[in-house]
Amino acid sequence: MADNTTVASRLYEEMHAITTEMVEAARTNRWHRVVELEGRASKIRSILETTDVSAIPRADLPRVSQLTRQIIENISEVNRHAGPWLGAMRKLLGAPTLKRRVQSAYRA
Repeated sequence: MADNTTVASRLYEEMHAITTEMVEAARTNRWHRVVELEGRASKIRSILETTDVSAIPRADLPRVSQLTRQIIENISEVNRHAGPWLGAMRKLLGAPTLKRRVQSAYRA
């Protein structure tokens, strides 16, 4: 990356590092860590939303484009790992509700 790396370029680098760490945490079922990292990623997303990305030097654009693709791939992988865990959580949290509904339906 060029020596005059912009704030936006550095933010994309940081987002990539965070999402890469999120993948590792998801692979090892460390969901508390995934949540912590998502908080950091969310802050960077907020900053990027208000950052002038048009100021990224032309020389940095291929790297930023590559980072963006990798970030999307990382998030997709985290979602694949989270799917079964979220399903189990939905069942766990939904079971008492279902039990209450059945009990309520059959009470006289």
